Amino acid sequence: MSTEPVTLVGSTFDIVEVHGVPVLESSSPDITFGTDGRVSGRATVNRLMGQYAVEGDVLRFGALATTMMAGPPEHMDQEQRVLSALGQPLRVEAGDGGDVRLVSDDGAVVLRPQPPTAVGEA
Repeated sequence: MSTEPVTLVGSTFDIVEVHGVPVLESSSPDITFGTDGRVSGRATVNRLMGQYAVEGDVLRFGALATTMMAGPPEHMDQEQRVLSALGQPLRVEAGDGGDVRLVSDDGAVVLRPQPPTAVGEA
């Protein structure tokens, strides 16, 4: 694991894992941390938006709002896991290859976002 500080502000990440389970291939959850303390993204089916704050290495989200579309049951289940993960304080850790680990108080990796792969990269 890298010891470099993680910069969330002004960054967009694709969520690739929730509670140790890779995201569904047919989904594209992501999260963008604005420079104004606002967060936006896609929980899986629905858009999310709200506020966030980082204090030291702890990330906290305010109340998150989402759109209200329905999708396939497996996508809705994944979305609920994403939103549940964002509902708790998370420690931010740098991972390998530019990814980030968002870790709960008990040390479990609840979300693993990584920078989006640019077109033409493998």
